[in-house]
Amino acid sequence: MQNQTIKEMKRFKLDIWVDHHLVIGKIRLKLRKNKCKTPSKIIDFGKLKQPEIQQNFNIELKNRFEVLQLEENEIDINSKWQHMSEIYLKTSEDILGYKNKERKEWISEKTWALIMERKALKSKTNQATGEQEGMKELYNSKEKEVKKSDIHKIVEEAEKASRVGDMRKLYNITKHLSGRLISTNSTNIKDKDGQTICKFEKQLERWKEHFEEVLNRPEQEISVERSEEAPPPIEIEMGPITDDEIKAAIKKLKNNKALGHMAYQQKC
Repeated sequence: MQNQTIKEMKRFKLDIWVDHHLVIGKIRLKLRKNKCKTPSKIIDFGKLKQPEIQQNFNIELKNRFEVLQLEENEIDINSKWQHMSEIYLKTSEDILGYKNKERKEWISEKTWALIMERKALKSKTNQATGEQEGMKELYNSKEKEVKKSDIHKIVEEAEKASRVGDMRKLYNITKHLSGRLISTNSTNIKDKDGQTICKFEKQLERWKEHFEEVLNRPEQEISVERSEEAPPPIEIEMGPITDDEIKAAIKKLKNNKALGHMAYQQKC
């Protein structure tokens, strides 16, 4: 509480073995002023300094007084004063308008006209921006619907693959939905020092150098010792093929390979 509010204060101590003290004081209260929510409008009489506006104001005022004299010949003084004040007020509102409190005296009317034109253009721009934001929100909502329907189709394909036992397709769909698909293709070509080559001509030269080193190798002399003793013959069972041998051969096949001449393929 501020010191200006407290006028007088007294404190009394009570001998009853307590920590509390009795305080008596006088406080001056100040009522808050009721602020007017709608400020009064002031007519811009400064426009009368301009000859064109002053001439229009005088002509409009003269015409209204002539109409008043023709319509009301016999009227008391209070009614005349009320009508005159209404004519002045109405003419001022129509010709001069209300004064803008933010306007500065050193700003000319041409400058204010340019300012108002700029405000109008800005309002049009804001309106166009609002329409653009609305179209953007509509596009985002439609895009979400399309993505949702696409995910539903992928899930249906995964369920179908699970029913028919196509585990490879199911695994690929699961990786696609989880975002774990990583491309193993790399377009970065590096030289012998490990530096990335950006120019296409340099990349072609590097490929040429690589294949020349890999393919053009010197011939090596290989000495083969021939033994005069022939190896013992291998005993091969020449009986009919059993079912167990067929199952064992199918299990040894690799996944996702081309079919053989018997059109057998192992399923995961």
